[in-house]
Amino acid sequence: MKRVPLLLLLVAALLLLTVGSLANGEHAKVGPERCKMCHAIQYNSWVKSKHATVAKLNCEGCHGNGGDYWHPNIMKDLPKAKAAGLILPTKEFCSKCHGKNGVPAMTDALFAQVHAHKAK
Repeated sequence: MKRVPLLLLLVAALLLLTVGSLANGEHAKVGPERCKMCHAIQYNSWVKSKHATVAKLNCEGCHGNGGDYWHPNIMKDLPKAKAAGLILPTKEFCSKCHGKNGVPAMTDALFAQVHAHKAK
């Protein structure tokens, strides 16, 4: 009997944390499987990359949490997608991690290689 109120209290606390973080301007995570629905080429490239296998870094680690931009109606409109949290990483953005703690520095050649998975 005491487990039900404890479970309800736990669920309520998690909801408050989620609502609180969203109210602070954070976007919900959707996970790489959601991205894969429309970006299969990019997903299949990423899943074999060091970002996925070594760094455990998924799409949202570089492109921002997709909760507000994942829907095709928003993704097809780049200004709307950016306004909803989509990040299009630049070489400078990548340098937040690259060049530190043993991660190779971000060069033009590396940047081109990492983004070679984009559909032409």
